[in-house]
Amino acid sequence: MRKVIVTMWVTLDGFIAGPNGDMNWVTDLFDEEMGKYEDDLVSTADTLLLGRLTYQSFAGAWPKVPENPSVSEGEKEYARKLNAMRKIVFSRTLEKAEWNNSLLAKEWSA
Repeated sequence: MRKVIVTMWVTLDGFIAGPNGDMNWVTDLFDEEMGKYEDDLVSTADTLLLGRLTYQSFAGAWPKVPENPSVSEGEKEYARKLNAMRKIVFSRTLEKAEWNNSLLAKEWSA
């Protein structure tokens, strides 16, 4: 049986997003230690399981990172890992999943 590992950014007072649904607080606090944690976690996985909102956010950003000259080499390498990984997005409303190696799961059962 495969292992499922969950990672979620949550503030100490229990919030996941800001008042307008933004996640800027994560990038404001992101540092080298957090980057290493994420990289180590992704390096042990072979598949990302994502909901629609996270998938759309990631798919809109990470494919462009390796070609961005203003991004650090560490972030480029992390982006290459995400871009190459298998991704399963769970959504009843998303029409297609076009990010490299992505599969759209519209129906599932326990």
